[in-house]
Amino acid sequence: MNCDMIYLVKDDNGSQLECRITREDTDAAVDLTGATALLKFRKKRTTTILFTLTNITIAPVDLPDGQALFQFSAANLDLAAGFYEGEVQVTFANSNVETIYEIIDFQVRDDF
Repeated sequence: MNCDMIYLVKDDNGSQLECRITREDTDAAVDLTGATALLKFRKKRTTTILFTLTNITIAPVDLPDGQALFQFSAANLDLAAGFYEGEVQVTFANSNVETIYEIIDFQVRDDF
């Protein structure tokens, strides 16, 4: 997974984050069928998780191709403007847990 800075606007309820999870050594997609992917979200340089989003698993999401889709709500984005970060963690059907090493950077700005 490779993500640049993601830009969000305070109180928006239609923002989504789409990630394609792949193996670094082969670039092969990680099949997310039967798995649960979580996006944990916190303010940068803190340790408190503000919220956790669960991936959307209904069509047209392509789980076999490693697609994880996360939907933000207005309640999630009721945040002070600033810098945040997230990590994606996958729990597979066999209960194995794998956390994606790369941290996703977010910037939230105030609405007009």
